[in-house]
Amino acid sequence: MKKLITTLLLTLTVTLTALSQSMYYRAQLFTLGERLDNGKINWNTNLETDILLEFNDNNVKIYSETLQHYHIVGLLVEDEDENTNVWSCKDSNGINCRLYLTVRPESDAIALTIEYNDYVWMYLCTKE
Repeated sequence: MKKLITTLLLTLTVTLTALSQSMYYRAQLFTLGERLDNGKINWNTNLETDILLEFNDNNVKIYSETLQHYHIVGLLVEDEDENTNVWSCKDSNGINCRLYLTVRPESDAIALTIEYNDYVWMYLCTKE
């Protein structure tokens, strides 16, 4: 199982950093959180959704009500035990953020989390 998870993370990492063809995922759940003064996150919104996400050439695009575009600057953390990779990113306005990609093998899904200093949002997705 650990080998499968490692392979999935490696595949997604290569996809995010090297491939010229896009991979698409469909988000079914959107969750919004606010970072509190103590550093913890208060998750206060859960919405069912139907949003397309595109991973391509060091970029992630989220086709929600407004197009969100994130350029991956570099890999920060590769955590096989937690099935999560973390990248440093810049959004389309040039603001620094972090992108977390977590593989959820038990449900054949991924969780994509975008983190800023004050807000965090997460999409629970399946492959298109």
